[in-house]
Parts: sequence; C-alpha cells; structure tokens
Amino acid sequence: MPGRYFPEVERTAVAIRDLRIQGAVSVARRSLSALRLFIEREAPSREDLSRHAGLLSSQRPTEPALQNCLALVLASGDPALACAQLLNSFQTDFARIRDAGWRFVPDGGTVLTHCHSSSVVGLLKEARERGRRFQVYHTETRPLYQGHRTARDLVSARIRATMFVDSAVNHFMPEAGIVLLGADSLEPDGFVNKIGTSQVALSARENGKPLYVVCGLMKFNASGARMAVEKRPASELGFALRGLAIENPAFDFTPARLVKGVVCEEGVLPLRKAVSLARKKLARS
Repeated sequence: MPGRYFPEVERTAVAIRDLRIQGAVSVARRSLSALRLFIEREAPSREDLSRHAGLLSSQRPTEPALQNCLALVLASGDPALACAQLLNSFQTDFARIRDAGWRFVPDGGTVLTHCHSSSVVGLLKEARERGRRFQVYHTETRPLYQGHRTARDLVSARIRATMFVDSAVNHFMPEAGIVLLGADSLEPDGFVNKIGTSQVALSARENGKPLYVVCGLMKFNASGARMAVEKRPASELGFALRGLAIENPAFDFTPARLVKGVVCEEGVLPLRKAVSLARKKLARS
C-alpha cells in the first residue's frame, strides 16, 4: 500500500483484504467508522479524503454497499456527518429487516441458508425471540467455511442448526420449508451472493421451496454493469498439482426468476419493486 495513510484506515483496509472483516454490511460499517475517525482526527483535504476512501474501495470493488457509502461520503458537504448518518441508517435498516421478515420463519419448520449473512441471522434470532421454534439447515460454505460463523451464531442464540457440505444442498432441500439467503449485491435482474448460491436457488425451484433474499437496499448495484465476480487465490482451496488449473470464484449470479421476494427495510417485496425503491433511496441520500 504505497503512501502514508491514517493508521485506522490502513488497518481496516488490510483486515478487509485478508477477510478478517467479512460480509458486505460489516465491510461498509467498519470502513465508515475508520473514515469518520480519520476526518475527526485529521480534518483532511478533499484530495486526501478521496485517497483514503480509494484505499478502502479497492479492497472490495465488488461490494455495492461499500461503494455506495463511500460515494455518498465523498459527495457530501459534511463527510463526517455523512459517515454518522450512514452508520445510523445501517442500524435502523437492520432492525426494520428483522421486523419485516421474522414472520416468514415457519413455526415448527425448517429454514435453509448458505454462507453467512448478518441480516439472515438477525431475522432468525428475531423469530426465536418472538417464540418461533424451528431448525436451520446450512452449508459449511467452502473454501473459507463462512458457515462455521453461521453455526456459532445460531447455536449461541439457542437455535437448532445442522451443517453439511455445500454439495449436499439438494439432498436436504426437500426437508426445508423456506430458503433465506443474504446478498452481496442486489441487481436489476437478480442478485449476487457467495459462490454456490445459484445452485441453492435451482434446488429450491426444483423442490418447490420459496426463496427470499434478505438484504438492505444500500446493496443495490446502481453502476449499470453486472457486479464483477471476484477471483480469490487458488491457494484457498488447499491443493496444488503441476499442470492443473484451479479456479476460485467468490460469487455467482442468481436470476430474478428464482427469487420469490426481497426482505428489506421497506418490507417484503417483489425484486422489481425492491430495485425501484433502492434507486430512489440512493438518489435521496
């Protein structure tokens, strides 16, 4: 990382790069917190603020929540206030998502999910606190095993959880009542999430299970281009063989036709309606 950066911004960038900070909302919130501290401590010029925002942005160029937040901060007449308002909106939106979606958790039934989503876990915790009794089936999510984090969160909330290898999704799908998935990017014609999500969606459709995306509208990709799929290092797969090519894509795209609805801060909506409201939200911010 050439040049000198404010220490907290640089530490945050390194932690995002090394996946010690994971999840689109966590990445955006930690970045906003680091930028806010930088602004309050250093009163930087617009040029220096843009340079620091660029460092954070470059660690996750495929995360619309981060990109949208940084763009709003840089466009604001009061960047510190913009950081504070965005951080507060994440907290408010998270509560509204939980409230909008907990009723969809089937009492006495089974929810299936993939990877780790703070919004999905929060919704499930809300359902548990409201008296719903249910179990969750979830993947281990290779190669970095984000499903282990899901397992810890669910067990600590006293929610019955069963974890299995990613390739066993279709085996367990018939037992699920509903599929709830997070999203890294809400697209005009679908959504992008952890690799393997599209296979979960296809299995859900084949087995007649409703699939809902659970995410805030700040994750909308307003760039006009499909979010690029990040290619992670082949070393994460833990195997190498001379003459063998290894690919390690981090995300995949799931089309709107496989999505029943979007659970967001505005309620439970058809994907097209969620996209329309996301465009308006970003235009107002």
